[in-house]
Amino acid sequence: MDDEEILNLYHDSEFSETSILELWHEVANNFDVPSGYLRPEDELADMGIINFTVDHPKLEDITDIAIERMNALNKPINFQDISTLDDYISALAVKK
Repeated sequence: MDDEEILNLYHDSEFSETSILELWHEVANNFDVPSGYLRPEDELADMGIINFTVDHPKLEDITDIAIERMNALNKPINFQDISTLDDYISALAVKK
């Protein structure tokens, strides 16, 4: 899936295209997964990790990035509600 196809998934959303792509690629880069392989329903905890453990460094890294974004946006985010790539984008994307 290329960037245009990714944006088509969020065609009716209230989010900035730049923000959507930035977050999508951020997750892909963090988990060393080609962005074109990802889908909105992909579970962050399962991305490219075999025998995943809750304290896996890649999950900790994406959590740290999300906290930085939350602080920059001055927006409270319930991390327990973020399990999929789509959840991550919905919680952290900047509106148009």
